[in-house]
Amino acid sequence: MSIQRSSVPFLAFVLAVTGATAYGQAPQQTTAPAGVNVALLDVAYIFKNHAGFKQSMDSLRAKKKTIEDQILADRNRLMDKRKKGSETYKLGTPGYKQFEQELANEAADAQVKMELQKKELMEQEAQVYLATYNQMVQSVQAIAKQYQISLVLRYDSQPIDPNNPNDILKGINRAVIHQQNLDITQTVLEMLNRNVPRRPAAGGAGTLTTPGTQQRPATGATRPSTFRNQ
Repeated sequence: MSIQRSSVPFLAFVLAVTGATAYGQAPQQTTAPAGVNVALLDVAYIFKNHAGFKQSMDSLRAKKKTIEDQILADRNRLMDKRKKGSETYKLGTPGYKQFEQELANEAADAQVKMELQKKELMEQEAQVYLATYNQMVQSVQAIAKQYQISLVLRYDSQPIDPNNPNDILKGINRAVIHQQNLDITQTVLEMLNRNVPRRPAAGGAGTLTTPGTQQRPATGATRPSTFRNQ
């Protein structure tokens, strides 16, 4: 029986492998890749408890309050001016028309000023978020390098509120359903808060609060086992 031409390469490969095995040389095999060290990070928790981020947002809220107070003051001033103008000028006269034009110009200027201040505040807020995120990424990279973590995924450690339909829908769409000893959130948070200057407590008694002392809620998420003995 003749062997078909198309079968010759395969037959030669089988003979070569069989011959190598017969002489005590096993065929070369590829090694399976090692597993990937994975960790999880609750980004929302980081932003909520980052001392520097909270201080920056408090400052922005104070600026927003100042802007709102100024808007209210301008509005009251224009209302008082309109009331006095209506008492001073007779309706329909050239003086009244000129007064109305001046009032309209002031109102327009106040509106433009308000919009510019709001835009500037939004830009500052975005920069605070970006700066905090970049700090978080740098901390994650440092920790991942130290503990040889190859992949860090974002997840949400907060329990689902059974009385909130939106929270339920959000919860069942989470990418991470279960984790055990993979959460590095607290370690990252402590690194971020370590260099944040301490500030007086809100009570004004002169006591100082130490950043990085927040305790994670008991959500079943703990540090990786590699962190426990450090």
